[in-house]
Amino acid sequence: MKTTNYFQSHGDHNNSVVPDKKQFAEILSTIGNWYPVAVAEHSIAEHPEIKMFALQQTDQPLSFLSLIASKPESNEVYSFYPFAQGKEYEVKITKVFEWEGGYEAYVWATIGEFEFCFLATDYFLNKEQYVEGASLPIELAAIGENIQKGHEDMKMSVEETIKFLTQIGQEPDRDENGDIKPITMGMERLVALLPTFDDLPHFYEFHSPINECQVIKGCGEIDITKLKICISNAEEDVEVPLYFRTDKCPTINKERNLMGVLWLQAHIKNAFQPIKAAGK
Repeated sequence: MKTTNYFQSHGDHNNSVVPDKKQFAEILSTIGNWYPVAVAEHSIAEHPEIKMFALQQTDQPLSFLSLIASKPESNEVYSFYPFAQGKEYEVKITKVFEWEGGYEAYVWATIGEFEFCFLATDYFLNKEQYVEGASLPIELAAIGENIQKGHEDMKMSVEETIKFLTQIGQEPDRDENGDIKPITMGMERLVALLPTFDDLPHFYEFHSPINECQVIKGCGEIDITKLKICISNAEEDVEVPLYFRTDKCPTINKERNLMGVLWLQAHIKNAFQPIKAAGK
């Protein structure tokens, strides 16, 4: 599928983890010490002289991945973005949007009836497998920004209570004076995932309970909060690890739920394996 409607850059991906340009440049300057995790054995028809391989910054749950274009005369950094360890799911591919360079893509997939879009970080390596109708085992993860405490319980007005109960065919409860008791809607377990930007189909606004929470080191020495959140509970719970900078919301571990913006990424299981011993 070809179109020019989607944004094809990693600026928003990198800003979610390293918004400071100086720190970003410092991380990129260490690329000579990164280790290879994948080498594509094929090239695309438009550039038969180029072979792609990937370098990973560290073996941490969240690090950076760089695609390198290997040419006869030199190696060049092609792209650079956060790379996360995810949770494994079997998905069915429904649509693929290949970026203009031919090495990266947005991919739409389903888990049951739940459809979502992700950045395929291994597309340069496995593009022949990312075809509509294919069933693939992927590792799915999310990277967040604008993280904040989730919604409190919502108390309806009497008028809202009457309207809601009428719609579902129930009678309202009344207090000892005979007055209608307003309904309180519990928001603690609310799960929501809503598309955010037309040109970034893998970005979503979300709301989720917090199921697990820990602070880890990622992308070198950055404090990263890693949570387990739910992005769909329509048929079964679809849970993914969510990573974000701890300094952006340091008290979230004290909350019951959270909301914000996330972007999804995934790769086929075992697509990336260290070609030599990894080291931090």
